[in-house]
Amino acid sequence: MIEVVSIAFRPVSLSFRLFGNVFGGENLLTSMTGLAPYIVPIPFYFYEVLVGVVQALIFTLLVAIYIGLMTNHDEEAH
Repeated sequence: MIEVVSIAFRPVSLSFRLFGNVFGGENLLTSMTGLAPYIVPIPFYFYEVLVGVVQALIFTLLVAIYIGLMTNHDEEAH
């Protein structure tokens, strides 16, 4: 029963984590654009692209691990 809840909660956990990362990045860009609209936000846009690439790699790895854990079955010795 606990394993079923754990498996069902994984997509929710990943969704909240992704939402938090995207929301934080958007708030950072909004704040920096409010300070100086043209020059100051440029490094932060590059930073957000880097964070987006890292997040995509992490979420791809986590989804692959979760799918692997659900589909792999131990070989029983006969």
